[in-house]
Amino acid sequence: YLTASTMLDLNLGYRLSRRLSLTASINNLFNEPRKRLRYGSETPGYARDYQIFEYGALFSLGIKGTF
Repeated sequence: YLTASTMLDLNLGYRLSRRLSLTASINNLFNEPRKRLRYGSETPGYARDYQIFEYGALFSLGIKGTF
């Protein structure tokens, strides 16, 4: 199963004019890894980690307009 983790995502928007705005999005700001565990009742603690996913933080910027 996947262990519990806390991730922070941010979405920002700034309106330049009535028809034009800038947007920014950041997913997983603090680069928290996801861990998948697989074990039985007699598995020792050091052998319980099955996979560790490190995707990194994802940043995106954009311009939004209506015409």
